[in-house]
Amino acid sequence: MHLIQSYGLFPCITQWVIQFLGVSCYDFLNYGTPPPELSAEAIKDALIKHEIYKDLGYVNYPKHMLQVNYEVHHLQLGTRVPDYLAIIPPDGINYTHYDKLGHYALLVVGLDVPTREKPSHRSYRHMTLANIPEDRFLSAECLVKYEWMDAPYEIGLHRVVFLLFKQEGEKPIVYDESSLKRREIDKLRSNFSAIKFSSKYNLGDPVAVNFFFTQIDENHIEEH
Repeated sequence: MHLIQSYGLFPCITQWVIQFLGVSCYDFLNYGTPPPELSAEAIKDALIKHEIYKDLGYVNYPKHMLQVNYEVHHLQLGTRVPDYLAIIPPDGINYTHYDKLGHYALLVVGLDVPTREKPSHRSYRHMTLANIPEDRFLSAECLVKYEWMDAPYEIGLHRVVFLLFKQEGEKPIVYDESSLKRREIDKLRSNFSAIKFSSKYNLGDPVAVNFFFTQIDENHIEEH
């Protein structure tokens, strides 16, 4: 798995990692062997059971599971991740079914904003990477850096979803997301529609997915 986390400080900038930490883009963290990939039918069943696609608006289910780990927690479509780990970027993301010369986009979104029962601000965009060459996630263009603490979650159990899309063609595409450069970025993260984003850039349906649950407690609310 490719190293993603930069000690939680600025996860989307590969150059920062190289310059200040002196590590390679392809360093590995040894947190054990990832669980075996689930079948397409098992992926579909999990997405239906936990109403992931129902709440996102997609109808065509992906055949593959994106490999994601937060330290020892290898996500397997509903893994519980402690909130103290969820606030920092995942240690590794990997996609083994990539097309040679293909480019991909990754969305990480929280569905239950502020709660699953009353998701009035669905969804919250935690991170967006674009123009990922093959499976080299650290070579991606960062549109939105990983952020958690400002998410307007309320106390309860929350679903966070990783969605991987294949871009059209074999060359990088231009993402018109200039509004995300403004200081109001944190406000723009809420009320985000993954399906509108993927439609805008002709990304189609996700080719791979994963998700986890995390419990938000009083400490997060107080810090927010």
